[in-house]
Order: sequence, then C-alpha cells, then structure tokens
Amino acid sequence: MLFADLAGFTALTEAHGDERAVDAAVRFVELTERAMGHGSRLVKTIGDAVMVLAPDCRAGVETALALMRAVDAEPRFPGVRIGLHVGTVIERNGDVFGATVNIAARFAEHAHVGQLITSEPAALHVSQHTNATVRSLGPTRLKNISEEIELFAVEGSHDRPNAQVLDPVCHMYVDADTAPARLPWKGRVWSFCSFECARAFAADPERYADGAASA
Repeated sequence: MLFADLAGFTALTEAHGDERAVDAAVRFVELTERAMGHGSRLVKTIGDAVMVLAPDCRAGVETALALMRAVDAEPRFPGVRIGLHVGTVIERNGDVFGATVNIAARFAEHAHVGQLITSEPAALHVSQHTNATVRSLGPTRLKNISEEIELFAVEGSHDRPNAQVLDPVCHMYVDADTAPARLPWKGRVWSFCSFECARAFAADPERYADGAASA
C-alpha cells in the first residue's frame, strides 16, 4: 500500500493561486500513473495525494522509487513524500481499507520532503534489489497506531541534483544556478522560482526561512 503527497501544497497554493496548484496536482497524478510497477493500480486521488495498491512488495518498491525519480525530474515542481507499507487490505467497491492502509498513510505524514518511509519488508527488498540505501529511524510512535513501528528511510538512488534547492515561499524545487531570482539573507543565498516569491520572502524572511527548514 502506497500513499504519496506533494509537500508544501498549501504554500504553493498561497504563493501562485489555485489554478497553478491544481495543475501541479493533475501532473502529479500523471506521473504516478506512469511510475506504477507491474500490477499496481491507482486506487484514488485525495486532493494533492495519491493512493496506490501494489500486488506485492517488489511492485510497491518499484512504484515508490520510480515516482520519486519522476517528481525529481520535473522542473519547478513540489517535492513528494511517500509512505509504503506491506500487508493485507480489504477491497470494497473499488476502494481499499484496513490497518495496512492506515499505517501507509501515517508513514507518508511522517516523511520529510523527498523522502520515502517504509517498514522492514519493503526496506529489505530495497537493500537487496536496488541501488538505493536504507536508513533505520528506529521504533517510532505514529498517530492513532497503538504500537511502535520501526521505520526506515529510503534514500540515495532518487536524490535531486545538487543544484536543486527549495523555494522557501512556494516550496517548489528550482535550479540554484538558473533561478529567476535570488536573495542573500543570514549568510545564505536563497533561490526563488519567481520575482513574486522573492518579494514575499523579502517582506517576511523569518516566516519563510523557518518554513523551509521544517519542510
């Protein structure tokens, strides 16, 4: 079971308006459909999030990593957060339910921008069959889940190019070398997707710098 959503979607909406945000959400669904591994299917979309059911661990991992690479390759696009959990589900009327679904959703909520969070079965598959690396985050208590679950962060094969940095206002990734606008502040040069975002940052840098740090 895989959940994925666009990080900073609210910030994108506030900075560029509903139409630009909806365009990003629609494009995200297209990228998800192209990334799905053998036998996987898109169950539904929920605003800026997608819910995918894979037939097995391998297909789930393939889908997750392919989606991360696809999002990373999109110019001026928000980052993605993905949660992947392995287990049984109940299918009713084209939808899926059960503890596996709930846990996968919690994994996605726990993930940072550009991060895949998963549990041991999928983490083992990643470490044995891909070039990505797996890092244990240790036992973690998740919202509305009674027992702690050991979480794993998958990283490495899908990292963005070094020049890609987060616009602190709209939370889209931009190329630091070709960004339309840049501003120095507190010993760092901040890059922006537009002059509008640069002006918003200049008006209240503390607000946006703090938000970028926690994204």
